[in-house]
Amino acid sequence: MSWRMETPPPLPVVHPRTWTAGHILVPLCAALCLLPFVSTGVALLAGLCVALTVGNPFATTTRALTPRLLSLAVVGLGAGMDLRTVLAAGREGLGYTCLFYTSDAADDKAR
Repeated sequence: MSWRMETPPPLPVVHPRTWTAGHILVPLCAALCLLPFVSTGVALLAGLCVALTVGNPFATTTRALTPRLLSLAVVGLGAGMDLRTVLAAGREGLGYTCLFYTSDAADDKAR
């Protein structure tokens, strides 16, 4: 298993013959979601509403960019976490893992 990221396919060139509301609203909402006072929940809800009402005219481009953007978002979430909180959660999770593992091993011996 390789952890190396694959290069996404080249983005297709889109030459729309007719402009729809999606051609304006999708990039406009994407740009507005980058503003610092727009919360993640509002951005997610706005994206959902725009996609369900006017559709996404850039579906092939979106499909090509999604894996890379999702990877960057996960890295960004990890970079914004407090290390002490992560270690405390890991320590608690380790305790639960050990507890359930030993109780499962005891059940196996009883059989």
